[in-house]
Amino acid sequence: MRVLVVAVRLVRQLVRDRRTLAMLFVAPVVILLLMQAVFATPTLTLRFDEVNVPAPVVQALKGLSNTTVQSVSAGTAAADLQNGRADALLTFDAGSHALKLTVEGSQPAITAQTLNKMRELQAQLAKQASAQAGAQTSVGNATETGTATIGLPTAPSAALTVAVGYLHGGSTFTTIDYFAPVLIGFFIFLFVFILSGVSFLRERTTGTLERALVTPLTRMEMVAGYLLGFGGFAVLQTLVIQSVAVYGLKVTHVGSLWVVTLFNLLLAIVALSLGMLLSAFSRTELQMLQFIPLVIVPQIFLSGIFELRGMPQWLLALSKVFPLTYAANALRGVMIRGDSFGQVWP
Repeated sequence: MRVLVVAVRLVRQLVRDRRTLAMLFVAPVVILLLMQAVFATPTLTLRFDEVNVPAPVVQALKGLSNTTVQSVSAGTAAADLQNGRADALLTFDAGSHALKLTVEGSQPAITAQTLNKMRELQAQLAKQASAQAGAQTSVGNATETGTATIGLPTAPSAALTVAVGYLHGGSTFTTIDYFAPVLIGFFIFLFVFILSGVSFLRERTTGTLERALVTPLTRMEMVAGYLLGFGGFAVLQTLVIQSVAVYGLKVTHVGSLWVVTLFNLLLAIVALSLGMLLSAFSRTELQMLQFIPLVIVPQIFLSGIFELRGMPQWLLALSKVFPLTYAANALRGVMIRGDSFGQVWP
């Protein structure tokens, strides 16, 4: 009977706590629906630029699903690839009778789909060649520089190969190299958010904040002092996470580490301010942590770990609300593409 009394008391306490009930029943459903929307996104449309590629190959590429092909000059194609207006560049060397595919390379999902399209193109050309002339598929050898080579069937008298190169990334990049920029920003944001939110809440619950309010300090000075105090630990935490990733895990970085550090510190300041703001709506540390499913978890899916292009418009609009989206884009631009501060600043 006494056990039942304790159980009933806890049930009544939880029933009166609407925020806890929302975290138990509403938050998981919302997160699952968000996951379904992210993973159920249809295959995105790949954008190819081509320069002097034979018409049969261009027509075969245009015939593939979720593919657009634009015929441009060499200068325009290079600019499109660098600025992200094209996912890959396909060129043709008449002298060696070879195709070269240059992939943008900073987005692993897009890179994988682009290479799959080239395999589909290979199969399509093989089918056409077999039907028209009975030509056999020729598979090119890898180049001495290590670029992958895919054989494309054409007429029996002219073997056509395609060499794959990368504008960014490439065979030297591992999976952690591609995802590290986003994960570094995420962990910095998560832990600084928890640090500032819980610490500032403790200042209120212990009465320290109320006692400080009766001193000659102005509210602006008090806020600045808290930001400076918590900010010191946020800076140290940021430097530790970044140093372990770059020097401990040997994450590849092309751009300047000073620019990476600057963006990480800016992200930490945002997380610090947001944690202090949301702590004002909490009475206990548990309530502060209940903001994590609302503020932190959606950023895992919408900050760039998963490809955003091709998602529904409402998801794209939601991703622009979160600060980690902008930080992840900037960090990826610096660490993978080697962009400068001016190139990635929003």
